[in-house]
Amino acid sequence: MGLFVLTDGNQYLKITKKNGSTYRTTTKNINEASTFTRKEASSVLKMGLGWLGNYRIENIEQVKFRLKNPPSKKEGIYIGERKPDVDTEVFAKLDNIISYIKSYPSELQHINENKNDLCLMLSYYDSALSDIHHIIRENNFDDVNKDVLKEIIDTLHDLETKRKKIKFYIQYIVAIDNYLSDQNQTFEQLSNKINGYENCPYKGRTEYFDKISALLQNNNDKKCKPVPPFRGKAVLMLDENTCEQLNAFKSIRQAALYSKLSAKTISKCCKNTESNNIAGGYRWVFADSLKG
Repeated sequence: MGLFVLTDGNQYLKITKKNGSTYRTTTKNINEASTFTRKEASSVLKMGLGWLGNYRIENIEQVKFRLKNPPSKKEGIYIGERKPDVDTEVFAKLDNIISYIKSYPSELQHINENKNDLCLMLSYYDSALSDIHHIIRENNFDDVNKDVLKEIIDTLHDLETKRKKIKFYIQYIVAIDNYLSDQNQTFEQLSNKINGYENCPYKGRTEYFDKISALLQNNNDKKCKPVPPFRGKAVLMLDENTCEQLNAFKSIRQAALYSKLSAKTISKCCKNTESNNIAGGYRWVFADSLKG
């Protein structure tokens, strides 16, 4: 959590109690300075003591580190050794930061107003998704045109994407609010929390998440498997008497479906001699047996 001191850069606030009275003095010795939580330090400054007007809150460990590691006397002073590289873009960046700090209170108010708007938008998109899911449940989609189905799926995807973005912004605003109200929370903790919202994958809350995920994964695995080459032998249907070709089929199975004969019967005919290859009033032969 860390402890803090009040300092004007040279002296530190020292609070002592004696005979039931509280005395506020200053000291130049950091080890004699009174320490506070950030909230306590803020309360002291809000007391309105005039001589504390130039005092600020600083982390005691950072102050001690700075005292042990003072800057070089030449640091930040041009002594003619090297011409500094002046990047005027730095000025613009600093101006933006200063402008933001000056407008921070009003910006914070706008953020809270935006949160209310976002909550309303979230409710709207929840209702929109519920409407579409209701229509899907109440209708038979077996004969629906594939272009219509694609448009419905695209609409659902668009609504879900917007809803996810809105939820992120709401979490972002809540995180900032909590950071401002919790004086012991560091900016690094806030940054990590926001990054967590951005990069956190969805975690299923019921067994149906795993069930549907497994179905889709199995479907993708099947799509990735190579389609085996067609192994059926082409079959010809001939006139029983003239041996004229009447039809051709890619496989015995296809011929069986067409003729209403069993695949076993047609296969037996194709493998027999010319005198014993008749079934259902037709002759059945493999197409490659007539080549040459």
